[in-house]
Amino acid sequence: MPPTSDIERRLMSLEEEDRRLRDALGKLVTNTEVMNNTLQILTGDISPRMENLEKEVRGMQNRQSTNTLILDVVKWFAALIAGSSVTMAMVYLFQNGGS
Repeated sequence: MPPTSDIERRLMSLEEEDRRLRDALGKLVTNTEVMNNTLQILTGDISPRMENLEKEVRGMQNRQSTNTLILDVVKWFAALIAGSSVTMAMVYLFQNGGS
């Protein structure tokens, strides 16, 4: 009788471990599904935001490029005015100084 009770005890222990393993696997499957759903929601939320940010960055780059061109034009115009002023002053001085 003792061998039978030992076998029964081991069988019950094995069945208990099998039940716990099935419970753990069920929880793992459930948690994996929840994580997958959460990632899909977050990805769906982040993707449009990234597209909007990329558009904003492109717009800012275009504005910066335009502002740089305008600044260059202003610098050249200021240099042209300064050069013309110096030339006019020299012409005036040479004309009045020579008379």
